[in-house]
Amino acid sequence: GFGISSSDLDVTCYVEGMDTSYTSIAMHEMRTQLVPLLNENPHFEIVEQIWNARIPILKLRFATVLDVDLSCHNAEALPNTQLLRAYSELAPVVHDLGLLVKLWARSEGVC
Repeated sequence: GFGISSSDLDVTCYVEGMDTSYTSIAMHEMRTQLVPLLNENPHFEIVEQIWNARIPILKLRFATVLDVDLSCHNAEALPNTQLLRAYSELAPVVHDLGLLVKLWARSEGVC
């Protein structure tokens, strides 16, 4: 992909075969079971809990160096990730262009 050393890691908990009607159940499990486990783990810090968003997110920090955005049942991002990876594997110049656009967007506050 187009990751750089300061990139975060986007992760989703997903159960194959579940449709979006299970999102609220999955979010409840995330709140009641996963959050307490993360709080007990010394390698994870819960930076922010965003429950009221269209896609609820737990913003985590792993081992004080890696930012992780954990969502639940967010399969929407998977095809986009696969497409970006395929583009980046076409040729080194495509990968470099993707990184250039990413760095430009970040410097301009676009994302």
